[in-house]
Amino acid sequence: MGRWNFSVDEDLHNSDHFPIILSHSFTDLTIPRQSSRFIFGRANWQVFKDLSELTPDIVNLRDIGAAVVAVVNCILRSAEATIPKSSGSLRKLSKPWWNERCSKAQKKAWNRFRRYPSTVNFIAFKYAKAVARRV
Repeated sequence: MGRWNFSVDEDLHNSDHFPIILSHSFTDLTIPRQSSRFIFGRANWQVFKDLSELTPDIVNLRDIGAAVVAVVNCILRSAEATIPKSSGSLRKLSKPWWNERCSKAQKKAWNRFRRYPSTVNFIAFKYAKAVARRV
């Protein structure tokens, strides 16, 4: 956590404790994005089939590399026109404190409850989730 600076504010700001001020030294503050993906469940397959019809002049090129590029481009153009894509934005930003240990602990509690669905295991799972949120 060397990129975060912590300091205690001198003013109470009408609170019962001194606030902790966090500042960062990030140089790149871009929001992480995923590449957009095709949503195949909402595709118009009939139009895709019509648009991606391969003609003999595309396939019968002398250079095999050029023929492959032509076929791939034809399919990609058809897909872009008929298959919607996801936005590419992440649903949630990851928590800076969440790590692999947190994931393993929560998964372990969930698997224990799933295999042995008792009230005690359910409470342990809910407790593990609550602790993870508080950390």
